[in-house]
Amino acid sequence: MEARAEKGDAAFWDVAGRLFASASLGDDDLDRTARDARLDIDKVHDAVKTHRYKAAIDADIALADGVHVNGTPHFFINGRTLVGAQSADKFAAIIDDEIAATSAMQQRGVPLAQIYETRIKEGGAGSP
Repeated sequence: MEARAEKGDAAFWDVAGRLFASASLGDDDLDRTARDARLDIDKVHDAVKTHRYKAAIDADIALADGVHVNGTPHFFINGRTLVGAQSADKFAAIIDDEIAATSAMQQRGVPLAQIYETRIKEGGAGSP
């Protein structure tokens, strides 16, 4: 999160990729990652020491808990979930189903702006 604060979204994803690819996440590894990403090491150390992003991280964890996400990847398509790595065919089947449901709802007169909310209320949410 310090990478994003210093250099934007591209830096965040660069650092995230480096950390996920790392075999170790000790202090030296984190320092090397920050240096390789050309972050301000003092700011990185201060962010870790002061728990600068703890509230944001805790909010993300609470959000994940609230929608029952306990791992990655986890995908939501109109409230329907796909957990883990999935084939394109799985996504296509759900998307095709949702397109058909949306079309039927529009034919029933449901305004486009209310499709998602109506779909969820009618039980469109759920795993495939």
